[in-house]
Amino acid sequence: MATYRTSMQIVADLLTATEQSGLEGIKITSLLTQANLSHSRLAKFIDNLTGAGLINKIMFDGKDRKSTRLNSSH
Repeated sequence: MATYRTSMQIVADLLTATEQSGLEGIKITSLLTQANLSHSRLAKFIDNLTGAGLINKIMFDGKDRKSTRLNSSH
């Protein structure tokens, strides 16, 4: 039988990944892969973590595309 991660375990995984990314931050796609979450589920966690001030959203507007990165807030 498969064991599922709790929300707290997922939050810990997300915070670890963003902290390891340093000041440059981590791209959403990379975080999706590392956390093994769907985009819609990840978006809910990101909203909660940014609202709590635990992570920061960094928006880049390049020539051809927009990029969002996340980094640890400490």
